[in-house]
Amino acid sequence: MRDEPNTEDPADEHTSETNDDDDDVRPVRSEHDFIAFSNVLDGARPYHWLLAMMRCEMSLAPTEPDCRSLIRKRISERIPSCKISRHRQPQTYEITIETHWNPWDFFERQQYSSSPEETAENVIVVVGSETNAQATTCLEYMVQTWPMTGEHTLNCFLGLLKDGSSFSQSVGTDGISTISMSFQSGRLTSISRGTRAFVTEISEQLVWLESAMQNHGEADNVWPVLSGFEYLPKQSTEEDVGSVTPSASRLSYITAVSCGPFRVVATEPGEGQCWHALFRSVPIVQGFPIPKRLEHESGLELSLDLMASWAQARYFNVFRQTPMIKGFSSLLYPTKQSAGSTTWHLRFNEDGSHISFMEGISCYAPTLDIPAVSQGRHILGWCKKAEFYAGAPDAMYAVDDSMLPAADANCVLGGANIHQGTLLKQGNFQLGVKDVPTRLGRFGSDPYSRCLQWLHAQRVVLWDEADKRGWLINGVSALLHLLRAYIAFTSESDFGAEFLLNGHSLAESADPHSARAAVEVLMNEHNRNLKLFPHEPEQLKDQVEHLFNILEQMIAHQGAIHEQCLVMPGSELSRKRVEGWDFSEFAQGRDPIDAWSAEIPVVGRSWIDLVRSIGAVVLFGRGFGDLIRPVHSTVPCLWDQVPHGSYYLTSLVRDIQGLGQVRCPRSGNLTTRIGARFDLHIPSKIFKPCRCTTPQAEDHDSYVQVVLPSGSSELLRLSEPLDRPLTHGGAIIFGHNPAFSWVWKDFGPPELGNPLLFRDPEPRATPSSDSGYSSQAASSNAAVPSEPEIGIICALSKELKAVWALLDCADQRGTDANPYLFGHLGGYSVVAACLPQGEYGTSAAAAAAAHLARSFPQLEFTLLVGIGGGIPSSTHDIRLGDVVVGLPANPQEPGVVQYDAGKIRQDGFELKRSSLQPPPLHVKKVVATMEADPNPPSQPLDGYLRHIAHKSPKYAYPGADKDILYEPNDLPVLLCETWGASGCMCTPQDRPPRPSTHPQVHYGPIASGNSVVKDAATRDELARVYGAICVEMEAAGIANELQCVVIRGICDYADSHKTKLWQEYAAATAAAYAKHLLTQMRRSYPQRRKRKRAGSGGSSPEARERRGVYPEISSEVDGHDISLPH
Repeated sequence: MRDEPNTEDPADEHTSETNDDDDDVRPVRSEHDFIAFSNVLDGARPYHWLLAMMRCEMSLAPTEPDCRSLIRKRISERIPSCKISRHRQPQTYEITIETHWNPWDFFERQQYSSSPEETAENVIVVVGSETNAQATTCLEYMVQTWPMTGEHTLNCFLGLLKDGSSFSQSVGTDGISTISMSFQSGRLTSISRGTRAFVTEISEQLVWLESAMQNHGEADNVWPVLSGFEYLPKQSTEEDVGSVTPSASRLSYITAVSCGPFRVVATEPGEGQCWHALFRSVPIVQGFPIPKRLEHESGLELSLDLMASWAQARYFNVFRQTPMIKGFSSLLYPTKQSAGSTTWHLRFNEDGSHISFMEGISCYAPTLDIPAVSQGRHILGWCKKAEFYAGAPDAMYAVDDSMLPAADANCVLGGANIHQGTLLKQGNFQLGVKDVPTRLGRFGSDPYSRCLQWLHAQRVVLWDEADKRGWLINGVSALLHLLRAYIAFTSESDFGAEFLLNGHSLAESADPHSARAAVEVLMNEHNRNLKLFPHEPEQLKDQVEHLFNILEQMIAHQGAIHEQCLVMPGSELSRKRVEGWDFSEFAQGRDPIDAWSAEIPVVGRSWIDLVRSIGAVVLFGRGFGDLIRPVHSTVPCLWDQVPHGSYYLTSLVRDIQGLGQVRCPRSGNLTTRIGARFDLHIPSKIFKPCRCTTPQAEDHDSYVQVVLPSGSSELLRLSEPLDRPLTHGGAIIFGHNPAFSWVWKDFGPPELGNPLLFRDPEPRATPSSDSGYSSQAASSNAAVPSEPEIGIICALSKELKAVWALLDCADQRGTDANPYLFGHLGGYSVVAACLPQGEYGTSAAAAAAAHLARSFPQLEFTLLVGIGGGIPSSTHDIRLGDVVVGLPANPQEPGVVQYDAGKIRQDGFELKRSSLQPPPLHVKKVVATMEADPNPPSQPLDGYLRHIAHKSPKYAYPGADKDILYEPNDLPVLLCETWGASGCMCTPQDRPPRPSTHPQVHYGPIASGNSVVKDAATRDELARVYGAICVEMEAAGIANELQCVVIRGICDYADSHKTKLWQEYAAATAAAYAKHLLTQMRRSYPQRRKRKRAGSGGSSPEARERRGVYPEISSEVDGHDISLPH
């Protein structure tokens, strides 16, 4: 019999009865009719099934490949469509499913302690994929996924397990829906009878049950199970003819289960796969839904008690403020907490030995709500191979001058310079064996190769002053990098027409991005004999020797710095400055080459002593690009390149001299040792893939390694063996890691602490004569910040984060028991504050403003920067991400209206006449000038927004398709929140698209009160009564204390569709406008820049007024990289 789908047109089948059902339609005319219909619905099982499935659709997400949809498709191809009729019962169907599955075999091999019928509903099942999955019991999953029928199907299966041959189960009281199962000759057969929806659900459940209870003896860990579901044609029988069920509605299907392995088998667990170690051999059922996650979090979702059971742990502990679940050899600790869920990481000892609580302390954990960790949902869940671009043909060689100051008298290289040298004339003589001493090598040997061999053991740091990061490479790779830069420069210079070489002239290595490529290129005979100019005898090897001659002198100068370094720990050289030479001067052949110095802040100094101890030469420049890049086979990540602006130093493992592993005699821990002076602390697995899934993800792992003097901390330990360093293909990043935070002051040994809270003192105290450290180490290492001119207040930490990203010279300190952030913004010295976590509203804002005014009485005015709800109208086409500034048209009115302050009278509400302070007059003048500009910049905020998004991708523009303004309606807020954007029945407004996504700025009154507005009618009433174009909750409290300008990025429309999707971007647009406004003010009032510190005095306001303490502000460069706080 041919397997042909049903092609009958459903419309033809029911054309004759189309009008029959419509004639009896009686409208609901009274409340009694409405109640009657409601009672019918409430008692109807199909109605409850519909509600249950709607909840499932909103809470569950399909997994790929989607087997559930495949089953539905196969059944819908065969079951004819029918019209719903109130004159007859729904059409019933019968589906038979045959499986080659013996469930008793599964229970026997799993060796459960109870009988199959007692065990089945509590069998642990895993559904999803190798990175995103859910673990729960069989009963819990079936009730979760099929809430109306899942338990009935499981009861039928339990009855079959108990009976051994067959079992039937009725569902509901109508007698229509039944399930029966039988087992014969190694086959389990299921027959379901009922409506189309019922038999489809039962089919899905049987396929899932078969997949979840599979054995796979060859698997060592986790393995996928994928089910097939195909139509099984049958010949008509006499039983079919006499049946009351039409044969067209009696269908048979057969299942086919395929088992792993996964397509890609990793040598080590990757992102979201640490939970694999929990299992010996477990099937992962693919193609069925699992609970949705707010973000794309990788890992296994499971209950806290199940997770503890797998770890063989009985207690949930909080050890040193870190929640932990610890068994004897396994440890679980949280790594991330988001709305309603906590992400955990599993660590374990493969040999089954004891694991310490300290293994979780040294790993980075975010700030956690510890009571919330024990509730809600739980998810258990730099590079091992690197490409080397130093000297590679496709690296960046257009390196700009470093623009650094010269090394002064306080530097070891102060006044030093290197001349190009004079090439000596070759004499007309011949050397014999007798003329060459044995110490110079074999007679006839080439000194060229001996020089390269010696240089290969030297180290060079290429420091990018623009990107604030460096690359520690071997001397031969640095020499080739210089040579290629020389070729690139000369070929584009005035002599380029005569120059015979270009970027493609050299014979390349077979592996140009390997560490050995530089040696292969420079030793290549063809390359060495290349001529530089047509009428000159000079060859490429001569230029190599010339560059080597200069580099050798630099290494000798570096030796002077090395000699002044004391035996570690400690150093008598200031760590504040790094001394070296300019890469461009060197490569372009300038004469002389002067010494320069770069200033390194406290947060970036952890590698300074290491570089000095190995005698590495530092070459400064701008635009080296990514000289060491990870080789990734997974999704893109922010760690695809070394972050800018964080003062990191990156090196290949093979280029770290003296790298080895030793055992600490006190703690017994293995540590990674660099030479005899330094230990390398690895806070987490050094080459583990990042747990993120996209570059826009909020949380990423930290791959920064901490270098400390030997014996500084007993917490140092080896997290991952480095194999043989000389053959290792990986790379390591040195720098500050917040998980193991140390402070490297200007002098003295490092100390545990947060380097972001320290600044260098002036002047330096006299070094101690009997210690290896400066006496300065015991003194205060924090300088008083510059007197701020402008105050900034943010209600939320995400708002302050956007402001912080745009600050120059950011510094965090506490004053009057309140933490403040200092820095420069738009040419002004500013101080920023944030409301306490969880506090908001006018009262909290007023308290913060009062503290700020008391601590800094000389502030010119304050900016309130953050997010708010937009009030669009015919005069203000406000979109999400736009900026609203509280500047009213009437100069006598404040920019803020406190709409909930007043009197409630019998005839209505009377608004209190505002006593709030208006915005500063000179600010309004600057805004008026900006608005009057006939040629304004088209996108004035674009550079600032890109800068913030680069630092934190979550602050990027969400997309115009996610900006929807709905018509006001009377639907309850709860319904809109439950349905979400995809299922909401509200009507979107038809608004023309904008030609640009750049935010627009609107000026007008801002409504401020202590209530969160989530109602379109209330929002529009505020616009009608007060002319407000934005609503928020803090401005009235601040304007009552200080003169302020309110700047709000629009994150929602203050209606029932209020979400948090746009909050980060709105915070970024508000911060960007704040910097743009201050920049324009500085240009309009340049005389304020000239005020300098006029001496010391008292701390009273009068004394500060006499001092006039304003810092000299340097010019700003858009796009300057500033590190965000960790």
